[in-house]
Amino acid sequence: VKGMDEGEAVALGFLAETFVDLGLTEILRVLKSKHGDIDATISALLISSPTLAHRLSNSSMLQLYGASPGKCGYCRGPLPTSVVFGSDGLRLRTDEFQELLDLGWSRSGNYVYHPLNDQSCCILYNMRHDATKVFPNKSHKKVLRNMELFLSDIDNQITIPTTTPHTTTHNTPSSSPEWACGVCTFLNAPTASQCDMCDSPRPPEQSQPDTQQKQQQQQPHTQLERPVPTWLAKAKEIEKLKRAATASHTTHTTTTNTTPEYDLVQQKIYEITLVCASRIIAPTDEPTTNVLPPFAIHRTLDSKQVKRKGHFSTDLAIKLAANFSQQQQHSLPQQHTKKGGAASGGQAQSIASLLAAACNSMLAATSETDPLYPLLQQAKATGVGPFVNFFIPSLPPLEAPAVAVAPKATATEEPLLAVEPLKQRHELKFDIEQPEYSDEKYDLFVKFQNIIHNDFDTTPDGFRSFLCSSPLFHPEPETEEEKQRERSEGHPPCGYGTFHQMYRLDGKLIAYSVVDVLPQSFCSTYFVHDPDYAELHLGIYSALKEFEWIRQINATRPQFKYYFMGWYVDSCPKMRYKRQYEPFELMCPITNMYVDWRQCKSVVRSSDPRQSFFSRPSASASTATSNSTSVAAGDDDDDDDDDAVIVPVGSVYDPQSVLPSIHVFHQDEILLFPTLPEWIRMRLQSRTEQYVSLAGEAVAKKVVLALQRPQ
Repeated sequence: VKGMDEGEAVALGFLAETFVDLGLTEILRVLKSKHGDIDATISALLISSPTLAHRLSNSSMLQLYGASPGKCGYCRGPLPTSVVFGSDGLRLRTDEFQELLDLGWSRSGNYVYHPLNDQSCCILYNMRHDATKVFPNKSHKKVLRNMELFLSDIDNQITIPTTTPHTTTHNTPSSSPEWACGVCTFLNAPTASQCDMCDSPRPPEQSQPDTQQKQQQQQPHTQLERPVPTWLAKAKEIEKLKRAATASHTTHTTTTNTTPEYDLVQQKIYEITLVCASRIIAPTDEPTTNVLPPFAIHRTLDSKQVKRKGHFSTDLAIKLAANFSQQQQHSLPQQHTKKGGAASGGQAQSIASLLAAACNSMLAATSETDPLYPLLQQAKATGVGPFVNFFIPSLPPLEAPAVAVAPKATATEEPLLAVEPLKQRHELKFDIEQPEYSDEKYDLFVKFQNIIHNDFDTTPDGFRSFLCSSPLFHPEPETEEEKQRERSEGHPPCGYGTFHQMYRLDGKLIAYSVVDVLPQSFCSTYFVHDPDYAELHLGIYSALKEFEWIRQINATRPQFKYYFMGWYVDSCPKMRYKRQYEPFELMCPITNMYVDWRQCKSVVRSSDPRQSFFSRPSASASTATSNSTSVAAGDDDDDDDDDAVIVPVGSVYDPQSVLPSIHVFHQDEILLFPTLPEWIRMRLQSRTEQYVSLAGEAVAKKVVLALQRPQ
């Protein structure tokens, strides 16, 4: 054999390719029968064959650990009552991890695991969102608006009276204007009984804190206890002024000769007038008792009066002048008051002139991306006596009786402040990069763990293992047909695998998330942010941005639409914030079917959810373990909730029937499970059968199990 010629070596390589599925041991046996004695030289030649090397480089490989208990991170019990089936992810193809993820698996670094809910204290439900159906709600719009105000540096643009600065603490007294949620730190209204973000109950009233509480407040997390920044106070004051201006308005609607274009322009003028008026009643940062009175934007629907009165007009200046007259301590600067005019009449005309000038400035600064840009660029505000008229040359008049309309927020869309004209003074940049270690990332992680989680045991090696290590890889297409298909399917620009999504404010790293981009979904693994920017709610902001990013990719790749946000534990208050993004689905731990939360909520909160299906298995339930399906709310044929809950009757298939197809890497060989030495089979059989029952037949046949890490 040592002296074989080139032709014999080619024949040997062909033989290796032919019998590679039987394992190298079988190949050696065949060669022995044909060539007699064989030494290590031939074994080394086989192991280095291109076919085997290619297979190892393109196959997923797991090293099974089996079931192991540990302390629960959700109920914080003292005993190891949380049980998971774990494995070391040596290599995982993105498409095969997608299948595992759909079946309830997850990963932490290279540790790939599946919770054993029937043996654990808390039930971990796999949670996913269809990003094409999730859009910002009212609270989310506030977060987005505050971010816009922050980036616009509103301190130098709009002067709104600020309230007395107050600190946000974990024990917020009831006398504070707002109270902070102890779970997500969101600032809520004084009368709210639960958090507007995560539905956590309002913390009990705290009297004088005892010595232990005072010591706790002196821990590093008290860095969050600082005065509310000016931009946020201004944003909240604008919100209060807007609510006060719209609360008592009676909205009149008409269907006579009206157009959506008129409604949009009227709404925009209303918002611009609102912002400009707020500047007039509070020209400095000093506190003031002035309140913006209710006002309306009137339509001039008589075509003969449009040139004289404009398309829209408002009498807000009269109401502001009346307020100034009643409060003698407030008056306009002397240069804006006409000599000899009555106090109320002169001020009304001056206010109308000021208001018109301010509105013209904002109209001229309208962004070119605004759909109303062509109309608003032509608009001109004019102070005519105590009135402010708005004229738009290209907007035709409406033929109908004049109607006073006060724009009002609808249930589905809240009017946002007109912040587009404000010049953006800060840049928030989004980058996606490889999950590599850097001192910048590690320093922010240490700060986040210390302040948010009171964790002072972080190390660079632990950071690398937790947030930088990943077994995921995306195989390169082999044939020209596969390459052509990949080019036509509209893949994400970053590709597939694990990445760090970076958020930089004016070049400074303020947050980043560890994400897995898979062929059909986006998985958020961990999010790190700078606690100094807690008022921006970067966690919520990043989730909304990620939903938006998924929708953009979905436009060219329809199958890419799911957002996995990790586990949902209904008994853990810290998990409730995930419910704010609706709709969403939970995976039934018994059938592996995804069911809408509205349909399975009663089962999740039942007395014994471990023994109940989310919904009656369909005729295709036999394939549920290998192909996850989805059941939307209302899709069940039975409307009776009790009828949808049944007791399981046993396993869908026998894992032992799959064992003969399982491949195992052992001593530099890929062997079928039955060809392993008997003592190894007996040691691995129990955990391998459990792995097959959790991973499903399709995945189990493709993933190679390893007894040791390949060299």
